[in-house]
Amino acid sequence: MRVALIHYDVNRIANEPGSKTVMRHFGHMPNIQLLYVAAILEKLGQEIAYYDIVGMEMSNADLEARLKSFNPHLIGLSVFTSHFHTAKSWAAYAKSFLPSAKIILGGVHAAIFPTETLRYIPEVDFVCVGEAEMVLPEFIRRWEANESFEGLRGLVWHDVDKIQFAGFPELCLDLDSVPFPARYLVPNHKYFNFISTLRNYTVFNSSRGCPFRCIFCEASGTRWRGRSAENVVAEFEECYEKHGVREIDMFDSSFTVDRKRVLEICRLLIAKGLHKKIIWDVRSRVDTVNEEMLEALKEAGCYRIFYGIESGNPQILKKLRKGVDKHRIEQIIKKTDDVGISPFGYFLIGSPGETPETARET
Repeated sequence: MRVALIHYDVNRIANEPGSKTVMRHFGHMPNIQLLYVAAILEKLGQEIAYYDIVGMEMSNADLEARLKSFNPHLIGLSVFTSHFHTAKSWAAYAKSFLPSAKIILGGVHAAIFPTETLRYIPEVDFVCVGEAEMVLPEFIRRWEANESFEGLRGLVWHDVDKIQFAGFPELCLDLDSVPFPARYLVPNHKYFNFISTLRNYTVFNSSRGCPFRCIFCEASGTRWRGRSAENVVAEFEECYEKHGVREIDMFDSSFTVDRKRVLEICRLLIAKGLHKKIIWDVRSRVDTVNEEMLEALKEAGCYRIFYGIESGNPQILKKLRKGVDKHRIEQIIKKTDDVGISPFGYFLIGSPGETPETARET
């Protein structure tokens, strides 16, 4: 089967600058989830074409010509709530010149609204919910055998005039078995974000899920699973050796949950000399790090930690179910700065109970 995966341009606001301006000043990051999908499909023996509209500086005419030449059986797009209507327009656009191709959507929005996503985007044929490696192998097998999708968990599809959904799939518990993202398909030298330091730059996931229960996050209360330290460091090596990566942006919701694993990752990075070749950052809560971990992270090449602080008001923090207090926040920010790691705070304005006074307090 020929499968085309499209990382499309996203216009988040009506007056957002064009893609070239975005690339020059704000940065453009790889779609790591879609690159995982590419790697999984390749492992299943499928022929893949990957199009990053911004990173490859493609016009609509370029994309249309390439898609017509490739003539895919299936087109894959990812969708987040913030660009739901953009995904809808891209699906309609692809169908306008490839009417026989089937379109499949995945992503966070699809996982939260599985049947609604299919109902409100009539151009889409399938929605994949859950983790791709748990759904795509059986989906591909049934497609190639021309079998019914009845009962296939993790897939939403049209069955004549009805939308069918058999429920969510199991979680992947052995993350070491998942192939590394197919970064060779994309221009890694084009990627960066507005505060990254080096190129080539890439995004990285070493774990999935989050055991904490903040009310604003889609990962809240999901089962945390971590890749082994050896597997994580092997991907660091591949990023450096094969793709020229010099900066890694760790996108885990909860990288620092398992302290033993964090310390082992740091130890192996140092043992392999990668701490002198790659700089990297992580996302963390303030209550899952201590001084020992901070020092290990610094020695292993971590240069920035993104902390989910959210608010400086105790009542707002309680409503958000953050489970931390202002003293802990101040203490960890100071310790992070003291060891030589740059602390970066994420904040929410407009939380339940927010007032001008609580916002100013934050």
